Amino acid sequence: MTPAPAADPVVAAAAVRCWIANGSTKPSL
Repeated sequence: MTPAPAADPVVAAAAVRCWIANGSTKPSL
């Protein structure tokens, strides 16, 4: 997965939803 810039709220929100969907509450950077 390509690291998304934290400056993008939309991308960040999508990433968080992806992490939650994967059952992982801690993002792996």
